[in-house]
Amino acid sequence: MTPYYDDGSCVIYHGDCRDVLPTLSTVDCVITDPPYGIGFTYPGAEYVDSVTAYGEWMWNAIEMAEMTCSPKGGIAVFQSAKHARNWPMWFPREWRLIAIPKVFVQMNTALVTWATDYVLYWPMPDAPVGRQDWQPQPARDWFVSYETAIPRRGHERDHPCPRPHDMMRFLVSILAAPSAIVLDPFMGSGTTLVAAKRLGRKAIGIELEEKYCEIAAKRLAQGALDLFGEAAC
Repeated sequence: MTPYYDDGSCVIYHGDCRDVLPTLSTVDCVITDPPYGIGFTYPGAEYVDSVTAYGEWMWNAIEMAEMTCSPKGGIAVFQSAKHARNWPMWFPREWRLIAIPKVFVQMNTALVTWATDYVLYWPMPDAPVGRQDWQPQPARDWFVSYETAIPRRGHERDHPCPRPHDMMRFLVSILAAPSAIVLDPFMGSGTTLVAAKRLGRKAIGIELEEKYCEIAAKRLAQGALDLFGEAAC
C-alpha cells in the first residue's frame, strides 16, 4: 500500500485499519486513542460510532493490531470511563489500567466532564519486566496531564476529540525504546506520531478520514509546532 505521507521517520496510511494492518511489517508497540462507542457524531466522517456494535468491533481491531506487534512489545488503548463496566466483557484478556488525571479539568469547576482518562494496556507474551536502559512497561499506573486540548480564543479545533500532547508523550516514552517503531491504527490528527518523532522514535499512523491525514502530515512536516497545535487526537 502506498503511504499518504512518509518523511523517513513517520509514515501515514489513509484507509481502514482493518485493511492496512495485515500489510504492515512488525512494530514494537501500539499506542492509540480510538473512537469510544458512545454514539459520538464525527462531522462529515465515514465512521459511525455505534454503541451496540462497539465491543466486538474494537476487540477485533485490537487483535489485528496484536498480530503486527513484537512479542516483546505492548498495546495501549484509550477507553471511555463511561463504559468501564463493559471492559471485562469487551476485552476478555487480562489488561492493566493506566489512569491519567487532567489538571486543567479539575481546576475548572465550571466544566462538567470526566476529569480522568483511562488507558488499557496489554503486554505481549515476551515483554521484558524490570528497568533496563529504558522502561519497557509502565513504571507506574498513573500520569498527571497538565496540558489542555482546548484551543485558545480565536482558534478552532482541527479534530472534534482532541488529545493533549503530554499524554501521548508519556505513553511513548515508557512503552517505546529509542529504536522502536510505534503504531497508531486510529491516528486522528497525528498526536501519537508527533510525540514519537519528538522523542526520536519512528511511527506509523493509520487514519480512515483523509482530512485528518492531511492535518497530521502538515504537523509532522513542520519543523517547530505551534504550542496550541500540540493538542489533537
